Amino acid sequence: MKKAMALLLAGLAVPVGLAAGQEAASGIINLYGRARAFALKLADRADEMGRADVAQELRSAVEQADSLMEEARSLYEEGNVSGAVAKAREAINLLRDKIVWAVDELEIRDELGRARRISAAIKRVDKVLDREEAILNKMEQIGVDVSEPR
Repeated sequence: MKKAMALLLAGLAVPVGLAAGQEAASGIINLYGRARAFALKLADRADEMGRADVAQELRSAVEQADSLMEEARSLYEEGNVSGAVAKAREAINLLRDKIVWAVDELEIRDELGRARRISAAIKRVDKVLDREEAILNKMEQIGVDVSEPR
């Protein structure tokens, strides 16, 4: 009876987990896009202020983050969900840290609020990713193959 119940629950968990995983992936991509656009806009503003050093740091961070997101996509396609999540987090956190640094460096207080909102959104996505990872780990423990992305 317990095995039958576990199989039934696993069957229900797979679509829920996959749908939630797809929703989380969409959220990550959306958040990354917003953070990336903001970093590039901030780099342009730094150029306008005559701070080419800050602009270059921001653009370099965007290039590094783009590379990390590409690695995350490849890992996800290979079925390595945990690795993909880690790379995506690394990319988003890199941008967050560089944006906060640049806002402080440029002494732009009106932009600080937006940087904080982006940082808060990143933290919320981190919580969602933690829950998704826990769901995938539980599914793996009960014998569900979670290596293939859908």
